[in-house]
Amino acid sequence: MKLIKQLNFLIFIFIFLISHFKTSHAQVNTCADTLRFVPTQNTSSNSCLISTNQFTIAAYDIFIPTGTVSATNTGTITTAADGSPAISYNGLNATLVTINNSGTLTTTGIQGSHGIALTNGNPGIIINSGTITTSGIESSAISYSGADGGTITNSGTLSSLTSQQAISVGANNVIVNINKGSIITGDINQGNRTGGTINFNLGASKSYAYKTTSTIGTWNVNDLNNRPLVNAQSAFAINIGSMETAGENLYQKTANITDAVDRNVKNNKDTWVEPYYSESTRDSEEILHKLDNLKTTNRGLMLDLKLKTAQHLYKLFLT
Repeated sequence: MKLIKQLNFLIFIFIFLISHFKTSHAQVNTCADTLRFVPTQNTSSNSCLISTNQFTIAAYDIFIPTGTVSATNTGTITTAADGSPAISYNGLNATLVTINNSGTLTTTGIQGSHGIALTNGNPGIIINSGTITTSGIESSAISYSGADGGTITNSGTLSSLTSQQAISVGANNVIVNINKGSIITGDINQGNRTGGTINFNLGASKSYAYKTTSTIGTWNVNDLNNRPLVNAQSAFAINIGSMETAGENLYQKTANITDAVDRNVKNNKDTWVEPYYSESTRDSEEILHKLDNLKTTNRGLMLDLKLKTAQHLYKLFLT
């Protein structure tokens, strides 16, 4: 009897371990699914080539209805049919959905052929450090229409080649983080939703110009490198190194003129001519911000003419 109890206990432990192993490990596409990958586990990943031309069918199609869902792509996914996103989650009750792409997503279809499409009844997270390119109308690189309060973080390349939205938001209070390394072609649009926030964190060494659009609500736009913005809808910033270089170039162009005038301000001659020459060099440096290497040479002639009238005396400077 004691031996039977021990055997039953060992069988229970074995079944528990098998069950735990099955439910706690990610489902990995073994590259057998080259047309469509439909994971059945809450955590899944793809590093393979998936290519499909099936109408309204996502290549990496996630149907997990509940729990915490995580999908990671490091592979290459392409779709050619209309309404066919590269990666899609469409559900209502998942606690949290996270889609992380560091691979390459390309779609050419129209009307919903998004790079990443996420729809859920609870807030979701989309992270992209890879390359997403869409070329069909009504197809965004990233489409988020989940519950209010989701987060989109990009440090990769988002390209909408038909002037569609690079990022399309269909929820309120969504946070969009544009981090270092980002290259974005297309609009960031929240349609008739409100409360969205865009955080630019591109580093003090980067310049950028971006305009957001919204039918009703306006975006809250922040530069996390403490550079001033033009207004709440647009973001224009020049990097600190470029500002310093522009100031130095302006000084080099005007210093010879001001020095020549200063030297000859007490000159009572009607005319004077003075040649000038200067050069300046600076090595590149990147500590808190980037300073490009700089070499300038200025040379020329300063000519001063006095023009008199009965009432006035004019001085004309030519360089």
